[in-house]
Amino acid sequence: MKRLRLRIFSFLAPMHKRNLTRAAIAGLFLGLATFGSAQVTPQVDRKCQKALDKADLVYEIDSDGDFKLVVKVPDNRTQLVYVYSNTLTYDEVEVRTIMSPALVADTDQALTAETMRLLLVDNFENKMGAWEVVERPDGGIVIQYVVKPPADIGADELRSLIGLAAIAADMIEQQITEGDDL
Repeated sequence: MKRLRLRIFSFLAPMHKRNLTRAAIAGLFLGLATFGSAQVTPQVDRKCQKALDKADLVYEIDSDGDFKLVVKVPDNRTQLVYVYSNTLTYDEVEVRTIMSPALVADTDQALTAETMRLLLVDNFENKMGAWEVVERPDGGIVIQYVVKPPADIGADELRSLIGLAAIAADMIEQQITEGDDL
């Protein structure tokens, strides 16, 4: 892990010193936006599917090719968890995203100072994973707990981290909404 950090910092340091023009930055974002809008047929990650099957987890595959699970958590509650088929790669490190939403809202009005403070304090207290606030294209938001383990994670570890994401999201969902909607 130390090697990765050194590579990241050695990569970022020269960028900090560069004087990028607004046109270059705009071109970069335009290129990323164009790339992100391409139509792609969802691919199901068969290695992940095998790990979920080996872990005896019940799931369905959504329209994006991701794995959707409903996990039982304490107090007779349930929590929605997604395991993404697409992985993320930096250098030679490949990670998988495990995500559990705590709140889905139509506007950003749910992002009160109290809620943001709650999420930041919880980020500090959690051992793995972190809170994210994602803006939806329709103007709404999703507050979600995310864990990004190695993409080739084994069945037992995958089951454990799915449980971690579910419990973390459910605890915050109870504090923010007092409901069990997700």
